[in-house]
Amino acid sequence: MPSDRAIAQEVDSGLRPFVRHSTRPDDEQSQQVTLYVLTNLTDLEALKRESDPQSGPTFAVVAASIKLPEELFRYQWVDYRQRSAEQIGRLAELLEFGEGRVSYSRTVVPEALQRVVVPRGIYFVVNAMRSLSVFALGAGLYLLLLPLFAQGGSWLGLPLAILGSALVMLADKLSARGIASTYFLGVYSLLWALAVVLNLGGVLWVLVRFYSVDPYTGEPTILSQLYLTVLMLVPFAVVLFYRELIERWLPVRVQQRPVRLPLQPSLPSIRWLDIAFGTLVVFLLLLANSTLKN
Repeated sequence: MPSDRAIAQEVDSGLRPFVRHSTRPDDEQSQQVTLYVLTNLTDLEALKRESDPQSGPTFAVVAASIKLPEELFRYQWVDYRQRSAEQIGRLAELLEFGEGRVSYSRTVVPEALQRVVVPRGIYFVVNAMRSLSVFALGAGLYLLLLPLFAQGGSWLGLPLAILGSALVMLADKLSARGIASTYFLGVYSLLWALAVVLNLGGVLWVLVRFYSVDPYTGEPTILSQLYLTVLMLVPFAVVLFYRELIERWLPVRVQQRPVRLPLQPSLPSIRWLDIAFGTLVVFLLLLANSTLKN
C-alpha cells in the first residue's frame, strides 16, 4: 500500500542480514513467501484484490494498532508495532531465516491487536508533548483568572490555553498516526516557538521564584534558571532526538479522502480528565505562589 511502502522497505532492510546468514538449503529458500504490512491506514479492499488465497505462506506484519476483520484471519500475524529489532528477529524465525525453526501456522493471532501500542520513543514524545500542554493550559488559566483574585491578569492567557489544547490534539495525532511526518514536525516546531514567544517560561517562573531566588539580589538562582530551561527545552529536545523514529512511524502523507474499509481501530478518546487534573494542579500552584507574594 502506498501509505505503508516506507514500512515495507524498513522490514525488507531488517530481514536482509538474516537472509544472508540463513542456513537453509537453497531449494527451501526459494519457496514463495508473501509479506503484507498492515497499519491503520491500509486499504482493506486493495489488500483483498492483491492477495491470492492459493499462494504459499502469507504473513501479515502488523506495524500499527488495527482492528481485525474476518477476511484476514487466515494470515500468520507478526507484531511489529514497537518497530524493534527483536520483532524483526521474530519475523525472521517465523520465515525460518534464523537458527530457530518455527513451523508455519495460520492459527496464531496476537491478542489485544486494537490496543494502542507505539514504539518506546514515540511514547516518550507523546508524553513530553502532553506535559508541555499541561503547563501551557495551567499558565493560560492562571493568567485568565488572576483578575478574579484582585490581581492583574493578561490577555496572553487565551493564546496559551489555545496552544495547550493544540499540543494535546497534536500528541493524539502522533499516537494514532493521523498526520504526515513533515506536517507534524512543522506544526510542533511552530507550537513550541509560540510557547517561547508567549513567555510560557516566564509565567512558570512563578512556581519557583519563592524557593530559588537569591536573597540579596532578588534574582533567580542558577538552579531555578536551569529548571525553567530544562522545562522548556526537554519537550523539543525529545522530538529532535527521536526525529528519525517519528519519520518512520508517521506516514509520508495522509490521504485526503478516507480509504474504503480501513483497518483503523476505535482509538481511545483523548484523556481530557487527566489533562484537566494536571492543568488544575499547575494553576493552583501558580495561584498559591502569587498569593504568597502579596
